Amino acid sequence: MKLKDDVQIIRDRTYNLDYLLEHDILFTAYPQLRNCKVEFTKLRDGVDGNYISLTNTIQIDPDKVGSKADVEGIIIHELQHVIQKIEGFERGASSKKSKLAYYTSLGEIEAADTRRRLELERDKKLDRREVAPESSKANPK
Repeated sequence: MKLKDDVQIIRDRTYNLDYLLEHDILFTAYPQLRNCKVEFTKLRDGVDGNYISLTNTIQIDPDKVGSKADVEGIIIHELQHVIQKIEGFERGASSKKSKLAYYTSLGEIEAADTRRRLELERDKKLDRREVAPESSKANPK
């Protein structure tokens, strides 16, 4: 998965996911994700990304646009929440009320694992085919 090379992201704009992202396997498995909205808008302090299920919109803080790696990481994390909704899996949580609830939420653990695997694979420190998600291990961290 990666951002398309020729994409120009503009603050306070909304894009369809398939305009921003190259990921043929994802769009084959979940064609409805092509039309998922990605909005670059200021979020509350300490929040880089957010998924709003009611509008099927991923929000990303525009201050992250300067780093392609950050934007990719935020997108894959939030995309995991979209897939959780589609599949009926446990979903993520908000840290607004409780940081403990956020960090122990299975949906957040899964989304964080997905982002971490992307980052490690991109940096050639991991072959994802050889590593199970942390949340699937007998004694996850």
